Amino acid sequence: MTEDVENDHLYALYTCHVNRRHSQEQSSNEASSSADPADPPEPDPNGDNFSLSVVATNMKAENEVELRASMVKRLSRGLLHASSGSVTNLDIGLGEGGSACYYRLLQQQGEEVQEISELSTSPTLSSVCMDRYIVCLVDPISSPLDLFRTELDKFSFSLLSLLDAWMSQLEELRVQLARWFDQVTGYTTRCPARFQEDVCILLHVGLTGCQLIFQGPNQDEQLKEDTEKFIMACSLKSLLNTTPDNQPAPPSDQTLIEVDNSVIHSTGQKQNAVVLCLEGEEHKFSCETVSKFCKNWGEKVLSAGSAFQVRQMLDNFKLQVIQDMNAFKRLILQAETDHYALYRCFVFTQNCGHNLLQSPAVLNDPGLASMDSQGVLKVLQEYLK
Repeated sequence: MTEDVENDHLYALYTCHVNRRHSQEQSSNEASSSADPADPPEPDPNGDNFSLSVVATNMKAENEVELRASMVKRLSRGLLHASSGSVTNLDIGLGEGGSACYYRLLQQQGEEVQEISELSTSPTLSSVCMDRYIVCLVDPISSPLDLFRTELDKFSFSLLSLLDAWMSQLEELRVQLARWFDQVTGYTTRCPARFQEDVCILLHVGLTGCQLIFQGPNQDEQLKEDTEKFIMACSLKSLLNTTPDNQPAPPSDQTLIEVDNSVIHSTGQKQNAVVLCLEGEEHKFSCETVSKFCKNWGEKVLSAGSAFQVRQMLDNFKLQVIQDMNAFKRLILQAETDHYALYRCFVFTQNCGHNLLQSPAVLNDPGLASMDSQGVLKVLQEYLK
């Protein structure tokens, strides 16, 4: 551990225990009370139901104690979940503006998902000490760590393989945790630094959904992993109303655009794959044409300074594409009965900088499946040849 841990990216891993004595007393009190059994249990503001034990940390003792107390309070309020992590700003004595903290409840695969807040009130579990893990990843400064929520969830999930036998793999677990910030955010700075102006090709691959094939001897596995993460961050799949297993996504308050995910995959397979040839420090993409839109956003990515700025730029890139798709869709629907709207649709397609007529998310949108909409798309394709 370095002496000046405030300049490091910090971590703490805990085991969580349900306090058996307190749970038994609570169950006894509830059984003897005349309250309606259908009423939900009262929250435990003092966190007496739970205790945390440190497995590994690189934090100073006084800061770790503050973090642990905060996690216990959140446990008692049912604010930790196994399905995904949360990001918040905590005042644990590291800085005036607080510290960004990602935290998540971890449990082994195959276990029945049960919220930790239920453990101390369950009559069948109240006499058993239930162990769960809680991982906390802390940026000492107040930063927009939530931009990397997906990457943080994947990283924390990857720790489960080491938690099975953490006592025998404690050093490896510490090494993994100490590198959390680089593993979560490092690809956003390494890819632009390596590919420079060709980073626009990665944006193109993420936007079109075409396949990227790596070629060349002695390939750098770290570079391949970074490149795949970068393309995933550029992909529109997370913003479309679909899920990776081709099942409908859960309903949300605002659907940006609906599309059949199975059609996206089949269309993406038909598109020409982009080949990336790696030879030492040299690289070459097989892609010859990249839209003006991707080139402009590639320049913006290169101008970004920090990992957070790059990640925000990639999110802005995707949102701009979604906005263009929605505007294009509205113009197509208007063009079914309005010839001037057809002209505006033509002009918009020329000026937006990327070919929406080749986008699988547009071509396979169920909202544009009517004969009239398909006729408008066919006319546009003929004029834009």
